[in-house]
Amino acid sequence: METAWLQGWLVAHNDPLLGLVEALRAYHKGWVRLDPAVAQLRVSRRFPLGDSAQILEILQQSLPIDVTQITDYLLLIRQRQNG
Repeated sequence: METAWLQGWLVAHNDPLLGLVEALRAYHKGWVRLDPAVAQLRVSRRFPLGDSAQILEILQQSLPIDVTQITDYLLLIRQRQNG
């Protein structure tokens, strides 16, 4: 995964979601728990580092995942449930 730190961007080129989430953990308050069922989904996109909520929203819209804030300090990313 390439990071364009100086310009404030996180850039993924067909990288696994796991790598993106690991990089995002440094910019997100609290714990981010990733379901192993979605860890290998591939991501290709440029994300603004200053807004982890925006990154999570983009991921939820573009991948078959649900992002759920359990508490102020616990966030779950898991496979989207049908229905």
